[in-house]
Amino acid sequence: MAVDRQLSREEMDYLRGISSRAQISSPRFCNTYNYGDLKADPRQLLAKFFDAYVYVSNFDCKIFAIKVPRNLLDEALLGICWLQRGS
Repeated sequence: MAVDRQLSREEMDYLRGISSRAQISSPRFCNTYNYGDLKADPRQLLAKFFDAYVYVSNFDCKIFAIKVPRNLLDEALLGICWLQRGS
């Protein structure tokens, strides 16, 4: 989900190239897979296009990620850093 901006037509076309089955609109990319997986790295999509990411699987894996400016978080306090430094 893109919160503070709308995806451009070019960005939506790029996302369409990743998945022909996805529901794509100016603020979001939503895809359901029953077999296989997304042909892209969700971390890179979050970094480039979106502000929030949700993943839920049928084998009880759940991921919720939001993009925030790095200077607002103390990574040592969090104990993890999902995106690699410099990404």
